[in-house]
Amino acid sequence: MAYKSDNEVYKGDTIMIKMYLVNILLGVDQLLNVIMLGDPDETISSRCGRVFPDSAITHFIDAIFFWKKDHCQRAIEQEGYRDILFPREKNNG
Repeated sequence: MAYKSDNEVYKGDTIMIKMYLVNILLGVDQLLNVIMLGDPDETISSRCGRVFPDSAITHFIDAIFFWKKDHCQRAIEQEGYRDILFPREKNNG
């Protein structure tokens, strides 16, 4: 049986912790969107980019994520991919 070195175990743990923290932040983001009467599966970034495409709030969010060019627009595109991969039933009545 091959044993992992301490360095390999640490790298795996670090990745798991980062994924855990990203998931928590995503959940908080979606919760805040729900509190603002939005879709529970949508982030604030995609909602603002979709509803207020050229507003100060969208530019503010884009500035927060300065390392991601056009963050809100990309969030909308990611939401679209999610809908293609995992279609939701729409209530038509």
